Amino acid sequence: MSDIEKIRELEASKQALVTELHDATIAEINDGLELLEELGFNYTLATDQKKSAKKRKPSQKTCPVCKFATTPPHDRRHHRTQDEPAPFSQEELAAKSFTRVSDPQSTTHQPTASVSKPSDSQSK
Repeated sequence: MSDIEKIRELEASKQALVTELHDATIAEINDGLELLEELGFNYTLATDQKKSAKKRKPSQKTCPVCKFATTPPHDRRHHRTQDEPAPFSQEELAAKSFTRVSDPQSTTHQPTASVSKPSDSQSK
């Protein structure tokens, strides 16, 4: 018998033992639950279902602390590191890679240079 076959055999016997122990434990727990129910306590046994953590996205609204919106958006949670929550300064915004949406400097468009074709008279 090869080592691989031995490992597979051991894993199969382990799984059988785990299943047997699980079933015996569930039976004991159910007996205890029945006894508690006779005493007037109503309990149920449930498996632990891991719930995924919900990630909150900052809303597109203005921050209630800063009173302005940023790109990318932020909310009150970004002010947790401040001793006293206050609007972010320009330096703090730059350090966090935020751009103030309502800032006129960030919304003004620079004029673009136009390229014109040379006239026929200049090309001759």
